[in-house]
Amino acid sequence: PRYIIPDYAKFMKEGSEFLQLEPPKDLYEAINSLLIFYKHVPSVTNFPVYVGALDELLEPFIDDVDEATAKKLLRMFFIHMDRTILDSFSHANIGPVATKAGRLILEVEKELEHAIPNLTMKYDASVTSDEFALAAIDTALHSAKPSFANHQMFKSELQEDYVIASC
Repeated sequence: PRYIIPDYAKFMKEGSEFLQLEPPKDLYEAINSLLIFYKHVPSVTNFPVYVGALDELLEPFIDDVDEATAKKLLRMFFIHMDRTILDSFSHANIGPVATKAGRLILEVEKELEHAIPNLTMKYDASVTSDEFALAAIDTALHSAKPSFANHQMFKSELQEDYVIASC
């Protein structure tokens, strides 16, 4: 298998009996749980191709800490992925709705300028705020990501729960 798309939202909600992980209760546990889970996603490359809709997965926990701490945790999370997922085809999604987690992810990506993971913003002019879209454009000018996906088109063809997990 190459393009395995785990149900990360289910994992975050229910935890994993196999991995002996309870559902995360705060941002520390959420990031730790994802990093553990990534090591168990089957793939011919031994690395996850899709690492999740990170803004949606982390948004419920983002206010558990102050913004500076949240940003530091996200920075360490992205550094960890860049140094341990040794396949540049690893991919994350954000959007189309602006979230605090999404904004902080863009800020961290802009600062780090790492190749991994690739990042796509699901853009929809009817729901994506101009501010969020402009932050994504600014980040892309510094880090060559995120890419932009036409959310309305993909949603009409693939339903709401599609993911972008390819170069």
